[in-house]
Amino acid sequence: WLIAYESGKRAGVTKIGVTGELVRSFGRHGRASIRCSRPQGHHVVDAMTIENHDGKLARIAMATSCRREGQLRRLASVWRSGGDSVPGLRPDATGRLPYSQATEDLTFNTSGKLFALTGGHLYRMS
Repeated sequence: WLIAYESGKRAGVTKIGVTGELVRSFGRHGRASIRCSRPQGHHVVDAMTIENHDGKLARIAMATSCRREGQLRRLASVWRSGGDSVPGLRPDATGRLPYSQATEDLTFNTSGKLFALTGGHLYRMS
């Protein structure tokens, strides 16, 4: 199971096994996260999606609302199946999305490209 979470100034994904234990081989002790302070009055995690190859987890993407470097931003973060960040969007594995409206959905297409639906517009993230 993959669970999106927010804690303090971080947002991320926790991976747990079928009996509820943390899968410690994922990320750092079962969690992969990004630094992301919460904007006042808003939740952090907007949407999450996974990409599968032959029934196996390949990548995880999550849209977040963050205050980074003093500015309010909406970001998409991507991790590999083991919890390592994917640096294809930026060195910190995040890509900017328009902040005007929440991210409604994230999806990987058949070519493995990440798309975000925000305010009725589709944005290609990778």
